[in-house]
Amino acid sequence: MSFLPGLHEPVTPDRAEVHVHAAAPRMASMRCHLARGFHVPGGLLVLYAPEPMMRTSVLLWCALALPFQAGGAPDTGQVLDSATLEQLEREAGAIVRRGRHVGFGISLLVDDRVVWTGTWGEAERGRGLPFDSARPMPLGELGELYLAGLALRLEHAGALDLEAPLYGADIDDRGLGEAVPNIRQVLSHHSGVIGVRLNGMYVEASDVDGKGAMELPPLYLLDRPGVSASRSTLAVEWVARHMARQQGLSVAALMEREVTGPLGLAPLLHAGDVTGPLYSRGREEPARVARERSALGLASSLDQLAAYVAAVLPDARPDWLPQASLDRLYQAQNREARPDLGQRSALAFQLEGDPRPGVGPVARLASNFPASHASVRVSPQHRVAVVAMANFGEADRALEDLLDHAFDALLASRLPGLAQRPSREQLPSRLPLPEGLQPDVPAARYASFGGLVEVEDVDGVLDVRWLGWRFSGEPRGDGWFRPRLRVLRIPLGLQALDRIAIRPVRDGDRRLLLVQGSRGRSFIIGSALEDASSGPDAARWAGTYRIEQDDALLERGRVREVDLVHEDDLLRLQFTARGGPIRASLDMPLVPEGGGYYRIPGLGPGLGDRMRFEERNGSPPRVHFSGYSAVRVE
Repeated sequence: MSFLPGLHEPVTPDRAEVHVHAAAPRMASMRCHLARGFHVPGGLLVLYAPEPMMRTSVLLWCALALPFQAGGAPDTGQVLDSATLEQLEREAGAIVRRGRHVGFGISLLVDDRVVWTGTWGEAERGRGLPFDSARPMPLGELGELYLAGLALRLEHAGALDLEAPLYGADIDDRGLGEAVPNIRQVLSHHSGVIGVRLNGMYVEASDVDGKGAMELPPLYLLDRPGVSASRSTLAVEWVARHMARQQGLSVAALMEREVTGPLGLAPLLHAGDVTGPLYSRGREEPARVARERSALGLASSLDQLAAYVAAVLPDARPDWLPQASLDRLYQAQNREARPDLGQRSALAFQLEGDPRPGVGPVARLASNFPASHASVRVSPQHRVAVVAMANFGEADRALEDLLDHAFDALLASRLPGLAQRPSREQLPSRLPLPEGLQPDVPAARYASFGGLVEVEDVDGVLDVRWLGWRFSGEPRGDGWFRPRLRVLRIPLGLQALDRIAIRPVRDGDRRLLLVQGSRGRSFIIGSALEDASSGPDAARWAGTYRIEQDDALLERGRVREVDLVHEDDLLRLQFTARGGPIRASLDMPLVPEGGGYYRIPGLGPGLGDRMRFEERNGSPPRVHFSGYSAVRVE
C-alpha cells in the first residue's frame, strides 16, 4: 500500500485508477492506460484538488516500477522483458494493419494477477475510437466457464449434485436405453445430447425485444451418455435454467450472487445488450442474440473476463472456491469417452497435451459467436494464462500465432530453456497411431460431418472425393497418407493440407477415417458406411426442395434449395454452400430410423441428427431438419 503527496486516501494495487479529488466526493475514475494502448497494474494517473475553490492540481504518475509491498501487483518487467513485449506489439500491429481486422485486446495472467494488457485497432471502424478492454463483448461458449464456476459453487454449498441426472428435461433416448445424462457430463461435453438447432440459434436483437427467454427445441440423444465427446449447447442451456429454477432466481441474479458479486466483478450482460459493432470480412454485422442466452449469449469485457480467469487459476481464491472443487476445471471428466485420441474435456475447458518437456496440460476454450472472438488458454501447472477478445470474425485464425507466442513467453518465464513450439507448418517425420486404435485398409465410403467421403486405393495411393473436391492421399511411409488437392488430375500441395495426415483405422468393430495435425491433435472425419440402405420407400422423397425460412446462416452460405437424390439404395441430401470464395458441395446420406424420421449416419459432430419427412392432404412433401423446413418444388 502506498500514499501519494496530497492524497488522503491510500492507493492499493487494485485501485490503480484516475482519481478526481475535491471537496465534493470523488467524481470520476478510470484505469490508467499507458502509451500504445498498454496498461499495467501499478500505473497511476491521479488528479486531485486538495481544497475547495483552489486551482486544481494535477499529478501524473505512471509508476511502472512502483515498489508495492507483498500482495501488490507484480512488476511486469519481472515476467516479460521489454524485447518480448515489443515483439508482441509488432505482431499485433501487423494484424490490425490488414484491411479487415478491426480491433482486439490481449491480457496476460501470472499467479492469479493480470500483469499486462494490450489493445490495438478500433472499437468502431472509421470513428476514431480505439479498441477498449473495458467495453463489453460477446462471450459465446466462454459463458460455460462462468456456468461451471456457478455449478461448482452450488455443489460446494450442498445445493447441487453434479452427478444427478437431468430429471425434468424431456430427452428422447431414441432406443439407446434408459440412461439420462448427468450435469457433469453436460458441462464436460459428453452428454450424448444433440448439440445445436441451427435455425434460430442467433437472431437479430430487434426480433426478441420483450420476449424473455426463448423456448428450447426438443432434446434427443445422438449417442449413449458418457460415450462420445461433443458439446451440446442446448443441454448446457438446460442446466443453466435448471440451476436458476432450483434456486428460485434468474440466471443473472444467481450468477451475481455466487460468482461475480463475491469476486468483486461487474455483473454479466447479454450480447444483445452490447451496443458496440462487430465485423465480418470488414463489414459491420447487426447486433444478435443467442437463443441459448446463458450458454452462448453472455457478454463481458476483456478486463472483467481476465479478472475472472485469474480467480479460477489454481489456488487463486480459496475463500471463494476451495481447490478441491476448482480441480474439476482442469481434470479430465470424460475418460470413458471413445476413442482415446487425446481429446479430453474438463468442466467447460478442453484439455490438450503439450509435447514439450515440463509444460504439462493446457486448458483451452474459445467462442464461436458470430463476427467476434473470445478465447482463454491456461497452464494450470504453471498458473499462467492468455485471454483475448476481438470484434471481428476472422480473429480465430488471425490471432492464433500471436496468442501462441504470448502464451509461450509466459511459459518460458517459468521454464527457462523452454523448447520451441512444434511448427504448425510441418508434420513430424513419423506419426504414432493413437492409443487404442488399430490400422485398417480404407473403406469404400465413410459418413462424415461434411457428407459422404468416397475412397479408392489405387496402387497404394488413396483417391478421395469429399465436399465436391477430389484429393489424393500419398503414402508417407509410416501408415499415414499426405493429402493433396487434385485439379485436372494434377495433385497440388496447399499449405493447409501440408499440416495434416489421414489414415484409416479401427476402434473395435468401428472403421474410422482419422486426421492428425502437426501438433498431435487428432479427430475423426467419419465412420465407414457399409451395407447402408435408406429402405424401399425412400425413392418417393427424391426431388428439389426450397427452404421456407430466411436467416443469416442461410444467407451467408447462399443456400436456398437442397436436392434429395436416390442412388445406390441411399437417399442423399445434397446442397452447395459458399463461404467467401470457397464453395463446398455436401452429400449427406440418410438411413431410416422409424416414426417418419431418417438419421444422418456416422460418428462425429452433428452425425446422428434427425431429419423428418412429411406428406399430407395431397400437398407437396416437406422435409424438416435442425429447425428448418423445405417444400418440394413440383
